[in-house]
Amino acid sequence: DLLGCPHHVIADLDTCAYGAALIAIVATEQLADRPDLATLAARVRQPGRLVTPDPSAYAAYDAAYRRYQRLTATLAPLQTTRWNADDC
Repeated sequence: DLLGCPHHVIADLDTCAYGAALIAIVATEQLADRPDLATLAARVRQPGRLVTPDPSAYAAYDAAYRRYQRLTATLAPLQTTRWNADDC
């Protein structure tokens, strides 16, 4: 919902270990055709289920993010102000 576009949820939960293994295969040139990392990842990936966003949820997230942006812009000057104990 947050991205506002369909995407596949990765099927493998051990993505860090999986990615490290692919990097090791590429770095040590273990395969005869010596693919680069993107090629190897595309070759062996197993996409999971397709998630389609809920437009109303996306709109709610977008509205909340816009409020957050306004709030951070409003509070930004306070982040650079030097305060001391006498000001409190």
